[in-house]
Amino acid sequence: MAYLLSKDGKPYYTTGCKAFPCAVSANRVEVDFKNPVDKVDANGCIYTESEIRKRLNIKMIDSWDAENEKVVKVSNKTVSSIIVEETEPKEEKVTEEEPKEEKKK
Repeated sequence: MAYLLSKDGKPYYTTGCKAFPCAVSANRVEVDFKNPVDKVDANGCIYTESEIRKRLNIKMIDSWDAENEKVVKVSNKTVSSIIVEETEPKEEKVTEEEPKEEKKK
């Protein structure tokens, strides 16, 4: 059972003394344990997974699976407090070949 805080509409997983950013969808909770948050003041409210889903209006909805031709249940949204660091694309080194000089006989 996960215990979660809500701050500015974003969920945070808590152990009681530390808080971690997380992503909540209707069928799973993903926690980023590598980046603990220093302080999250949530006015003392700690929620269970089902309670935080109700607060954030996350639910299962019907969708169509065209490949299998049937109705499937999917999450209507995912709410996340996990910060995604953008990585800069690596610069490709382009080397131009120098034209070879032809030897005259």
